[in-house]
Amino acid sequence: MSTTRTSKADKNYFSLDATNAVWFAGTDEWRYEPGPIPTILRPYRAQDWDAIFKTSNRANTHLTGLSVAQGRENASDQNDRTRDCSFHGDFGVGGGEGDQVITTKGGCQRLTYSGTIWSKGRNADVVVGAWSDQSHDISTDLDYSGLNRAEGTPVIFILSRCARVKLPPNAKVLRLKSLGATIYWWAKLAAVKLHILPSK
Repeated sequence: MSTTRTSKADKNYFSLDATNAVWFAGTDEWRYEPGPIPTILRPYRAQDWDAIFKTSNRANTHLTGLSVAQGRENASDQNDRTRDCSFHGDFGVGGGEGDQVITTKGGCQRLTYSGTIWSKGRNADVVVGAWSDQSHDISTDLDYSGLNRAEGTPVIFILSRCARVKLPPNAKVLRLKSLGATIYWWAKLAAVKLHILPSK
């Protein structure tokens, strides 16, 4: 289900859509990447980017050896019905802080994440089911059971509009923030339907 944009377009260091790989999306310098998908994604100024690694409507992609820095919002952002993919490696390499380390939203299905988280999220390490301008579907069948934090502390989650989610051992779910994220999602949907939020 396509929707209208309610916020500015993100600046993403490296992105995968249904058929293309794109460097520097959201900037005047964006370009397609015809070669192999890179796994080392560590820009010099990572905080200049909203997400370092983004997927939208991507299918059947399996990446190992990922080394992804922390952007100002996300290290890794999966959105818009990304499905049947797996991502293994190091997330938030170099430390630092963003809104979260990993985001999964917008009707993503059958995704697997594994490896180590090195950075911090102001909201949580992993946020699932947040608002997406691209799809209002819930995200389902997500496996985070192979994720851990570098220092051995529990991986912290916000779980909003999602179903059938596997968590790592000793994971911590922020229940009140999860409820708040769900309420915010429905309130934003109402604002869109009532044309309170302008289209961008």
